[in-house]
Amino acid sequence: MFSARPDPNAPYQRLQLLARGLWSGALVCSSGDAGQRLDDLQAWQQALQNGQLPPVQHDFADPQAVLPLRHAVADLDLCSLTRGSAALTTQVLRAMLWQLDRLIDRPANESRALAIGRMVQAFRDDWLLQHQGWEDVLALLHGLGDLAHLQWDTLRGRLGSREWAQARRIGELLAQLPLLAVFIDAVGRSSRLPSPSLALQAEVSADAPRRRYSVALTTHLVDQPGEVRGVKRSAQIARMLASEAAMVRHPLLKRLWQARFAEQQLFTYEDEAVLTQW
Repeated sequence: MFSARPDPNAPYQRLQLLARGLWSGALVCSSGDAGQRLDDLQAWQQALQNGQLPPVQHDFADPQAVLPLRHAVADLDLCSLTRGSAALTTQVLRAMLWQLDRLIDRPANESRALAIGRMVQAFRDDWLLQHQGWEDVLALLHGLGDLAHLQWDTLRGRLGSREWAQARRIGELLAQLPLLAVFIDAVGRSSRLPSPSLALQAEVSADAPRRRYSVALTTHLVDQPGEVRGVKRSAQIARMLASEAAMVRHPLLKRLWQARFAEQQLFTYEDEAVLTQW
């Protein structure tokens, strides 16, 4: 019996299941075990996008540090921010990995428990600042249907724009006119007809007249005679200038010509042959 060969990329082949923005933090984080951390990050990523926390056993093999961070995420209600948003989910997990990786740089006279407490407080302070005013922001973006497609930097950039301020002002006005809001929500909402089957599309395309187009295929022929574009330095005797050819019969300049020829420094015509087929 032959046993299955282990994957030479293990455990890092699991990175392909994570968002690309988490790869760097998942690899360099010094907390816990790499294999379990990659598995647990998948559970965290899926749970946060669903607006909830993963089971408590997903602790990156470092429950002493991850459990306080888990409580901080719950206390700050970050799950409401990450629900349906891959960008915010990635940002929360990147912040967790970055804080966990800082534990290894604690001072020599500081215990790990004190370092974890300081780390969790830094995480809370950072997200308390970013959490202000996000409830209204996310409610509007959920209504516009753009939240899941926005990257973190793009999302933060929109909040300071003039268009965003106008959108908030219009939202406040619509809150006072519920009938108008219902009318605007219904306008332009059309049902999409199911697309025809591939077989039906093939029959229609076979019967319909086909429009023909001409496409130019250009081929550049290397070292072939063509249109002269200028002068260049080379060792192509057939294309050298007359001034270069005059040195061949000169008793003294002949040696200069030989040196230029050896160094491919003869002045020659630069031409380009182009073949165009339609």
